[in-house]
Amino acid sequence: MRAVLGRAWLASLLLVGLLHAAPPATPEQFFGLTNVRDARITMSADAWRSMEPEEPERGFGPPGGRPPAPPAKREYPWSMARFECAGIVLTNVAVRFKGNSSFMMSRRGLKRPFKIDFNRDAPGRTFAGFAALALANNANDPSQMHEALAYAAFARAGVAAPRTAFVRMHLVVPGIADDVYTGLYTAVEPVDGRFLESRFGNKDGVLAKPERMPGPRYFGEEWSVYEERFGVKRAGKEPEQRRLVEFARLVDRGTDAEFAERLDRFVDIAELSRFVAVNAWLANMDSLLGTGHNHYLRVATDGRVRFIPWDLNEAFGGHPGAGPASRQMDFDALHPNAPNVRFLERFLAQPKFAVIYRGELTRLVTNALSASVFLADAHRVAEAIGASVERESPMARAGFLRIGLGETNAAGHGPRLGGPGGLVGPGFAAPPLPDWISAREREVVAQLAAEKTGTRPNVGRPGGPGGPRGGPGFGPPPREP
Repeated sequence: MRAVLGRAWLASLLLVGLLHAAPPATPEQFFGLTNVRDARITMSADAWRSMEPEEPERGFGPPGGRPPAPPAKREYPWSMARFECAGIVLTNVAVRFKGNSSFMMSRRGLKRPFKIDFNRDAPGRTFAGFAALALANNANDPSQMHEALAYAAFARAGVAAPRTAFVRMHLVVPGIADDVYTGLYTAVEPVDGRFLESRFGNKDGVLAKPERMPGPRYFGEEWSVYEERFGVKRAGKEPEQRRLVEFARLVDRGTDAEFAERLDRFVDIAELSRFVAVNAWLANMDSLLGTGHNHYLRVATDGRVRFIPWDLNEAFGGHPGAGPASRQMDFDALHPNAPNVRFLERFLAQPKFAVIYRGELTRLVTNALSASVFLADAHRVAEAIGASVERESPMARAGFLRIGLGETNAAGHGPRLGGPGGLVGPGFAAPPLPDWISAREREVVAQLAAEKTGTRPNVGRPGGPGGPRGGPGFGPPPREP
């Protein structure tokens, strides 16, 4: 990819982006791997300041046999704004900040991640056919391609996954930002009822978004506890709720014999294997594999449990708490989870499941996860976004040249956790994405051929286990007896 692209991408400055003859009316028209849209958020200075969140208190709830409290979350207040994108103008749109590290990394600047809710205060209103939109600010990803490439990989592998598009964001906040171009964002399709219906044929059942939970955990029989702890977004009906409780009990408390005998009554083993395999190839530790969040869990009316990927900016070995990206490149794809993720630990410890998983990984490496496919997509995306990144800032340009295109003589190291001088030092700077992709393919192929044994993943925080320095990790609380 480096030889093909080189500096030739600068010629794309003549093509500022894809031109669209008419505003998109459907998600299919809006989203696309190389689609680049212009957007503008306009709000008052008071509205901007009102979105600043209060930091949560830390702690993991009461001791003893009671269910622990959910991990503390940063609450983002909603505000109102004018939103323009792709030729569509909407007023009085609900807007808030979003994210964890992606917000903290950008808190002192203007390029913050956004959640847009089009029908929060206008029931029934949509934008291009959908009710909400996540705008990721590509934090901790100097290539600005991770999310788009990773979601596309899940879709190729047959895993239901959101679609993406790119957005060139302008911000108008009188006294703070006078129609400032803040940079390139990745727009991510929301996982909601419309998503479920488009992928699975109906929107019924339970939809949850667990946070920092190393696999489903059993909290007794009271559904209200699961609503809180699993981050339930759509409650479904009583049969699906009971099904989630039964699934959690099996995974968390069932004997090994029960787990082996009954797991395939809840999940399609090949489907689960594909979800895990793509995360494993991507060394995506800010997920069910490591931190225990950034995924949706769905329980359908037929009782099937499915996992849906989310928030992939730290794919391609980009999670700072798991060590340098060059180390994550060698992570064990056959045992891809951190040891505390009990669900996946049990799953891959069962020989009959491990065989299916290995077969799915082997098959995917030769097609959906082949380096040639990744590099072809990366080439197309780089051509589409190069001009937009060029306009963003010298740091963004340098990061894109060095990490996205592999121009190792480009100055600067791009964004890092904590910003310049932040917590992640130069030793943790990522290798060029084309190099990482090619090396990861060689590594996984060698592991499947038993020519190499991968490094077992571990996840902490910068300063915690798996991170640059020793200290307490940010993982889930210990599992109560």
